[in-house]
Amino acid sequence: GRTADAKHHKELNKVLFKIQGSIKGTESRIREINKHMRKTSASKSLSYIEKTARLRRLKQLKTEAMRKTHAKFIQLVDPLSN
Repeated sequence: GRTADAKHHKELNKVLFKIQGSIKGTESRIREINKHMRKTSASKSLSYIEKTARLRRLKQLKTEAMRKTHAKFIQLVDPLSN
């Protein structure tokens, strides 16, 4: 029945449900970083060097956010991979 189907679906997607909050948080963080990158790129008051430095830092933050979420996912999928 429907309850059995729901339980089966929950069991199949257990890992995804565990990490879903983390993924949503990462998506939100990346959206914020992208917004800051657009503002920095469009800024008329910053010099080229300042823009480059800020954009480099923002890209690092973005990469780090993605790396953390990926690491959490790998840890959930294969806990012995450490």
